[in-house]
Amino acid sequence: MTKTTKELSVIIPAYNMQDYLERCLKSLIPAIDLLDVIVVNDGSTDDTIKIAKQYFKKYPDSITVIDKENGGHGSAVNAGVKIAKGKYLRVLDADDWLSSADLEQYLKVLHTEPADLIVTEYSRDDLKKIENIKLNYFEYEKPFKLNKIQELSPKLQIEFLAIHSITVKTENYRREAELLEKTFYEDQEFVAKAILAADNFVVLPFNIYQYYIGRADQSVSPKKQFKHREDHARVITRLVELYVSCKNAVKKEILAARIKEIYKTHYWIYNYNSESTFKERRECKRFCRTTKKQFSELDGAVSAGFKMRLFIGRIKNKLKGKK
Repeated sequence: MTKTTKELSVIIPAYNMQDYLERCLKSLIPAIDLLDVIVVNDGSTDDTIKIAKQYFKKYPDSITVIDKENGGHGSAVNAGVKIAKGKYLRVLDADDWLSSADLEQYLKVLHTEPADLIVTEYSRDDLKKIENIKLNYFEYEKPFKLNKIQELSPKLQIEFLAIHSITVKTENYRREAELLEKTFYEDQEFVAKAILAADNFVVLPFNIYQYYIGRADQSVSPKKQFKHREDHARVITRLVELYVSCKNAVKKEILAARIKEIYKTHYWIYNYNSESTFKERRECKRFCRTTKKQFSELDGAVSAGFKMRLFIGRIKNKLKGKK
């Protein structure tokens, strides 16, 4: 049997995902012959590796399993990128899945698509409702230079170029440095590197990624964000380093807009949380001062009005906690 060309490498970082991995992998089966699926077991202590190997036995020409010590999400992505065989690549978290309905058509388009960066819609599933994130800011299937993204507001740029929406040319992305390891929120670094690896993009009319946000222990929950605030700071520092070293004016502007928005989120993590202490908020101020020395564009990124809203929100949260 002749091996089919792999249009897309799907890297699946998996740590203790025995309850979700099968759903994730099942969503890929309708188009499995066109996929290079790389499941990276990141030191799981449950049956994640067992499930991954069961699917490898069924589809050995399409699924690869990497079993490694725990190194975090970025470490798992790095391991997958090294062996990716697809024309394009994207990251799929093990508790999420891809839309089987659109997958085959999407892969057919990838076969002839020359763009460096592909943007597709995605959905958020929070158990109560499924929200389709429309990204039709530009004409579908029409190639655009990267500078077109600057027409969007910084907030929309973050939504438009998210780890859930982007597919990047494998050979281009592989030229970029590896992601931070043992660090949360490095998805922002992945997107930044995808931007650096691209000169053009196209938007396709498919809702591909299904983002599940129903788990209480996810890193996007407010408590987890506060717990991992130092990781958030590390990612911002890395993004600033990428900005400083970038020689392309357009990419620098896109990175700058992105950093400002993430910086605002960092300020929110510290200053909205009712459990944050004066010492911790002072820690945030020190980080902000240090970062501004490297990236002066952050001056004014957090407005006085935004600071006041956070202060009022923190007081309200404290009062709620006392009831």
